[in-house]
Amino acid sequence: MTQPMSTDPSGPPEKPTAPTVVAVVTADDAEILGPCLAAVSEQTFQPKRVFVVGGDDAARKVASESGATWRPNLRGVYDSIERDITYVWFLRERSRPRPAALAALIHDGERVDASVAGSKVVDAEDPQRLISVGYATDVFAAPYSGLEADEVDQAQYDVIRDVAAAGGTSMLVRRDLFKGLGGVDLKMAPTSAAIDFCQRARLRGGRIVVVPSSVVEYQGPDPEPRWRERAGEIRAMIKAYGPLTLAWALPVSLMIGLVESVLRPFTGRFPLPGVLAAWGWNIVRLPSALRSRWQARRGREAGDEELFRYQTSGSVRLRNLYEDLLERIARRFPDGVLSGFSEAVVSGQQSIRHPALFVGMFVVMLTLVATRDVWTAHLPVVGFSLPPASSATATLGAYAGGWNPAGLGSPEVVRPHVAATAVLQMLLLGRGGLAVAVITVGSILGGVFGMARMLRVWGVAPIPGYFAGLVLMAGPAIGAVVGDSHWVALPATAALPWALGGALRPWPERRLLRASRLAGIALAVGVAGAFVPLALVIPLIAGAFWALTGVGERVGGLIRLALATALAIPLLLPWVLYEDFGSLLTEGPAAFWTPGLVVVVLAALAILGALLSSDRTVAALAAWGGVIAGLGVLTARTGSLGTGREVQVAGTLLAGLGIAIAAGACFEMVRRRTRPTGAPGAVAVVGSLAAVGLLLSTFLVTGPGRAGLPRDTLTGVFGFAVPSAGTPDRVLMFGEDLPGTTRELEGLSYRVFTPPYPTSGEAYLNEPRLGDDALHRLLEDLIDGRIRRAGAELAEFGIGWVAFTERYPLTQLFEAQFDMVRLTSLSQPIVLLNDAPAAPALAADGTPWVGDGTSYRRPDGAPTASQVIVASNADHRWGPGAWSQDGWRNSISGSLTEVGFSGYAPRRFMAIGAGVWLLALLVAVANGRRAER
Repeated sequence: MTQPMSTDPSGPPEKPTAPTVVAVVTADDAEILGPCLAAVSEQTFQPKRVFVVGGDDAARKVASESGATWRPNLRGVYDSIERDITYVWFLRERSRPRPAALAALIHDGERVDASVAGSKVVDAEDPQRLISVGYATDVFAAPYSGLEADEVDQAQYDVIRDVAAAGGTSMLVRRDLFKGLGGVDLKMAPTSAAIDFCQRARLRGGRIVVVPSSVVEYQGPDPEPRWRERAGEIRAMIKAYGPLTLAWALPVSLMIGLVESVLRPFTGRFPLPGVLAAWGWNIVRLPSALRSRWQARRGREAGDEELFRYQTSGSVRLRNLYEDLLERIARRFPDGVLSGFSEAVVSGQQSIRHPALFVGMFVVMLTLVATRDVWTAHLPVVGFSLPPASSATATLGAYAGGWNPAGLGSPEVVRPHVAATAVLQMLLLGRGGLAVAVITVGSILGGVFGMARMLRVWGVAPIPGYFAGLVLMAGPAIGAVVGDSHWVALPATAALPWALGGALRPWPERRLLRASRLAGIALAVGVAGAFVPLALVIPLIAGAFWALTGVGERVGGLIRLALATALAIPLLLPWVLYEDFGSLLTEGPAAFWTPGLVVVVLAALAILGALLSSDRTVAALAAWGGVIAGLGVLTARTGSLGTGREVQVAGTLLAGLGIAIAAGACFEMVRRRTRPTGAPGAVAVVGSLAAVGLLLSTFLVTGPGRAGLPRDTLTGVFGFAVPSAGTPDRVLMFGEDLPGTTRELEGLSYRVFTPPYPTSGEAYLNEPRLGDDALHRLLEDLIDGRIRRAGAELAEFGIGWVAFTERYPLTQLFEAQFDMVRLTSLSQPIVLLNDAPAAPALAADGTPWVGDGTSYRRPDGAPTASQVIVASNADHRWGPGAWSQDGWRNSISGSLTEVGFSGYAPRRFMAIGAGVWLLALLVAVANGRRAER
């Protein structure tokens, strides 16, 4: 690839006589144009003709005085080149070629049969300082000179070398190539224009070299704005690269610009306006870029692989950013403060060659932006997206055989995710909002990086894995579930790739490591099942289909998943033993997920495109993803079989997992460049573009900043119903989109909760008990006109407020009651105040007792009560004292200062056992990690 020079750089080469040359000088500033034309006129080999392109009347005058021909644009030069011309010599107005520069270009360029030959460029003010000896590029068309800052010319580069691009400062091009490519694109900044021309030349089979015996001095600095060069790099990619390369190079290029925008301010620059300007510039000029692309790739003799041969790995811009940051840090600290700093620099310079680190940083930043409302404020209170209770201890007590506070209460076990959130809340010193924020942010990050880790089993690179993770955690499937307010889907989804990846990775030889791995898989499966119960079996189902469609060792992974699922079940005690799974499968609206047509088309194309890959592993991944995605969609649409909300959620999560796996396979196909040819190749290209569409759809979650959850509808709405002291009266609410599950009254949904809004433990109502049936009969009597003082009747249920999301016929019936008053200051929702005194717990003397978790206590200063009526569904475990049933309510007698639910001891022991089992699994995982280290 390299050959020794034919001449001594200190003396001019032998003057060739056969070729004829036209010099083309691009001009903007007439003041610096003159010296360039003078240097051209002093060449030992004289061009036949000199053209000046661009500039104003002053430039035209300078050209005329120097004997050059002025043209307003390159088209004029293109039409003026005669057939006897051999070469076109491109120069910039700041170039000062030495007398032998052109002769050396011709002589050594012809000797190595080069199509494009560039000069060595030095500083005109300090000729010993090198500026350029040709360029390598990264895949994003950014130039990399390979020179150190202020590197001195000591003939260390004086050998003819093949390069990715010659500098636009001085570039000799064969006339036929110049005519065939339509010349240099003057819409672009000079360096990117030279890179673009050289890339197009290489696609036509041309050889690009740098001739160090041709020396050009350059009068800097270059005034071209940085964003123009960035814009030119994007345009160069659009024109030169094949569809598969563009499918991932353009999105990653945009991500790199965003990463720079976040970190560059620490080095004194803020490139975000330039990034936006560069992309906007290309969007405006996209039609011309596509026309140039058609011309560049028509009749090509080489593919993208030939361009990659002369490219450096990683991102040049990120490498420069990293080095600038390290240099700035080094200047900030005296010697010795940062021990090992030089070693870190060397290590970092090696790792920076791979942009996966920065794509990972981009994922982190995107996650923080997408969840900003959650970690800066709180979870939006809507539907099933409900915050935890203020007391984590009371919540854990409710889970461990205590009282379920949903609606009018019951001894039914609350969902496991309520207890899981409460455990983290306790570790965070009782801060429930922080616990939810940690789970939300950690779930998205854990899901993205978990998917990348899982796909690494089959050799998928980090960046395609991160993209697949984004599709998993913010793609259309999870977006549909979370958009329906099912916040719990985020941690459940995040656990799935960790479970699958742990089971399908090569199994370790040591028993300790095997036990640790199995414990980790069980933990991941348990997390999925705790937050979405039916997700407990998703890893097992996915593993079974990999055993059917995959490659390599598969049965072992399925066995490990089965064992891990069995080990995860005890984590869900006591809920798993007391849940009615028949009701769980059928409760709620019928399962009928209807994905958008665009989503279906994009997913289908991505799956089909990866299936057609010539790489067997990638095709197997695509088949696996396609099968489980199809199964998930079918499962989420089985409402006609009687399935309900939980089945739809689980089916959608399974579909999202399959789509993400297929998208990852498609991105990996692009990276490996394994697409077939012909019609299947075209389908593969379309599939890769569809995968990009799925990836871009994930950015829709960043705007609102709620992690894809719907808009908050309850925060502050019932704040007026919360007294400054004591326990608020309950709210009976009717309408659509109520929080949590509801009951039905002649087609109208309703539920009871304690203001300001129900907590996560109150999201799921119990099966109707005595009090629930009594309230329902009361409402039916109201509709039948048998009640005129509904307030007094509702007061027995502790209901002090009645609300409607909008006006219904039932609203008029409540307004007609003698003891219900409409609050005219509120327009939405419609709220009526109960004139009759109401309280969830009432002493015999009429004093309302204060709620304390799920218990009640006498108010400060109040006397001991002889009897307390608790307006909750009757259960004999209420106490202490003598319990009796008062209709559907609880009556506790004795000398009372506090009343509460004593709990169910077997459930408490089960919950403790689940906690001990959780600790045992964590210890096993920790021991394995320590052994690995």
